[in-house]
Amino acid sequence: MKKAFNIAANVCAIILMSILLIGDIILMNALTVIGDLEETYLTTTSIETAMAICIMLLMFSITTIIISAFALAKGNYDDHGIARVLKIIVIVLIGIIAILEFIGGGLVYGLLCLIPIGLEITSICVQNQKNSIKTKPSAFRTVDDKINELKKLKSLHAISDEQYEIAVTNIINDIKNN
Repeated sequence: MKKAFNIAANVCAIILMSILLIGDIILMNALTVIGDLEETYLTTTSIETAMAICIMLLMFSITTIIISAFALAKGNYDDHGIARVLKIIVIVLIGIIAILEFIGGGLVYGLLCLIPIGLEITSICVQNQKNSIKTKPSAFRTVDDKINELKKLKSLHAISDEQYEIAVTNIINDIKNN
């Protein structure tokens, strides 16, 4: 389940950033054509500013595509937390694009950017849920395990003979009551 969310999130991120990349290239070409026109309503400074923004978006898109591809490649085969870091970076990068889209009035693209964010967060939550289930073995301990633990505590003099007897009696009473 976690792997499916991870794959879907990174594929969505790559597709959305590729769309942004293509749109950015088209816009840069249009700005170049507009800049070459003799009669234009735009000043040279505004064209240069727009071109600088396009170059920043171009680098941002490429960076996000590369990181999403690495996160996709790492997937579930990571024991050192690198995949989780990559997931968080993808969430942040796509989140920045979503915020910029909302600010700029691009509601549809901004909402589309929320899809990989939601999938990445779900992937992380599913992993955390699986980890929390694995780290709670005490809830499923057997009576023998509990009594053996009490015996160890008693042999280490961490509990007295009376405390040991009371704890064993409580375990037995719990079994009878359930």
